[in-house]
Amino acid sequence: MENEKLNERESLRLISDMIERSRKAEISRLNFVTLYGVMGLVLTVLEWIGTPEWVKGLWIVVPVVAYGVPYVHEKMWRKPMTIVGRIVRQGWKYFAWLAIISAVYGVFDAPRLILALMVLPLSCALFMLSGMFKDKSVLVMAYWGMVWSVMTFADTAAMRSSRISCFCLFFAVCIMCGFDIAKKKN
Repeated sequence: MENEKLNERESLRLISDMIERSRKAEISRLNFVTLYGVMGLVLTVLEWIGTPEWVKGLWIVVPVVAYGVPYVHEKMWRKPMTIVGRIVRQGWKYFAWLAIISAVYGVFDAPRLILALMVLPLSCALFMLSGMFKDKSVLVMAYWGMVWSVMTFADTAAMRSSRISCFCLFFAVCIMCGFDIAKKKN
């Protein structure tokens, strides 16, 4: 910085800009939304075209990879983190465990509900991120993911093609949200 004297307003703006950049960089380091969205979209399309039942077992891998890859790739255990980064990491850890439990339940006990069960943890993560980014589009997508999941739980019929297409749309938008998070880092 140059030897300029800053007034109160400029000083506060500079501090808030630095905090905002740090927060966005920290969240984008932990970008699990893209991975979960890509794998979720692939498995949802496989569900749509009709695959053997064992393919549903791959849902168990989705949260493990979506949490594990950013964790290992970014070496989370070595890098100092801001409070926002710690909140996101802890939150996603709980969402990943929820997704693993949901996948196991869905695969072994309720295969008809597997898509709805796997959308819920990502919707919860999007709710968390929408508050941190103050982004209404992410909030709307989280809401619709939750609504489509609850509608699937309430519907006792077999999974409809229209509902599967809604889940495909949800995962596709999650991928775009994940890329948007990575783009906001800069």
